Amino acid sequence: MKFLLVLFILILSTLAHATHNRFWLGQKKQSISSYDFVDGLNQMFFQEAVKVGSGKGLDAYMPYVSQMKEGRPDEIALLIYETEEKYKTIRSTPEGKNYGELHWMYFEKGNSSKSTVSIPFNGNLSVGGAFELNPAAIDWQAQQIHFFIYQNSGADLTAFVQNFQSLKSDSTVYNSIILITEKLIYEYRAVTSSDKIQMMALNLPIVEYAKLQSSSAHEFRAVQPGQGINFQFE
Repeated sequence: MKFLLVLFILILSTLAHATHNRFWLGQKKQSISSYDFVDGLNQMFFQEAVKVGSGKGLDAYMPYVSQMKEGRPDEIALLIYETEEKYKTIRSTPEGKNYGELHWMYFEKGNSSKSTVSIPFNGNLSVGGAFELNPAAIDWQAQQIHFFIYQNSGADLTAFVQNFQSLKSDSTVYNSIILITEKLIYEYRAVTSSDKIQMMALNLPIVEYAKLQSSSAHEFRAVQPGQGINFQFE
């Protein structure tokens, strides 16, 4: 009985601190050149995301422009919202609606470009889902962010579950959110120090890797393919 009570308290504590996280995969519109796509993200799209959400419930914004090779999304982003209600409130404002429509200046509609909401990792992983290692760790802006794209080498995720679970024992790992697709697995990893980061902690072939720059929305250096930003706006 005591064990069940402790477990219930831990679950309530996690839910009380958990944020609303949206893992975005975006495919460039075929009608726009790669140069114009990247330029538009840097000149307008990234700043609009911060402008619309900063101070209104968006806790962190971490976009990454991929190497734009066939079979991969052209832009990936992790957006951390304080709550789902605040996310919905932001998107319901005129500015939020305009930002929503702005996506389709750059990205293909439909399943080619969509976001997936993460759930807390409970020991199980599945294709099509996004999973958060430590929902109580919410201060992404204050951490160093490393982004990985892995090759998903098989349908059996049993070994990968144990591999992902092992990150909990790494004292340098603040949090991690992964998105699993049939061919690729994406990870945003927040670390308290890069000195001891286990670059191969998830035992899969790495397709792309980058350490995200930390910068304000007004002063950041334009990102190129293979680069990303952990925006600082608080």
